[in-house]
Order: sequence, then C-alpha cells, then structure tokens
Amino acid sequence: LKSLCHKSAEGQNRRITVNHRLNELRAQARTLLNSPEGKAHRSKHPIEVEAVFGQLKRNNGFTRFSMRGLEKVRLEFLLMALGHNLRKMVAKARRFFYHFLALYRALRRLTTLFYKPCLPIKHNQTLLLAST
Repeated sequence: LKSLCHKSAEGQNRRITVNHRLNELRAQARTLLNSPEGKAHRSKHPIEVEAVFGQLKRNNGFTRFSMRGLEKVRLEFLLMALGHNLRKMVAKARRFFYHFLALYRALRRLTTLFYKPCLPIKHNQTLLLAST
C-alpha cells in the first residue's frame, strides 16, 4: 500500500540537501534587517504597492494598456503614475489649505474678542489737534 502513495523505490531513504551558504546569507540578511539601521531603513518604505495598482484599476478604469511596444507601455504607465501622484499632492495641499483656513478664522475670532477695532476716519472729517 505504501508504494501506491510514495514514488520512492522500496527500501530507499529520502535525501535532504541543505544549502549552508544560503542559510548563512539568510541569517546575515535577518541580522541586518533587525539592526537599528535596518529598522530605520524599513520604516521609510512602508508603502504597499498593491494598493496603488488597485486604485489605478478601480478608480481610473485602467485595466489594460492601449499602446503596443515596451517603450510606449512605459510611457503610458508613467503618465498614469504621474496622474496618480498629482491627485495625491492636490488632496494633500487641499487638506493643508483647509487646516490653515480654519486656523486663520479661529485666530481672527480671537483677535476680535480681545481688540476692539478703531473707528475709521472719514475722508471729509477734520481732526482737532491740540496746539502747543
């Protein structure tokens, strides 16, 4: 029954090979990634690329390239990525502008509470100055 499930010949043992150099390189990469410099480097790149492709496909309807040839496909994708990045920059600037505008309005309300504006002088009004 065992011979029906396993392809190895009867009585032969399995051979397992271990690549020691690969294990050394993996251990070295693990120590570098877990070092303080490696953690700092990894924290700068926490971006998940799949989300960008999903947004391009879903929001822009970009499911296939319309050009042929590697050079034209690169250019078309460059334009799509440029549009995506510009959309992100505009959204970020808009959020900054709205926060800035809210801060300006709050400061303006505070200043009108504490300082009463002076009455403006009309154009035809003459001022009486004390003479010395």
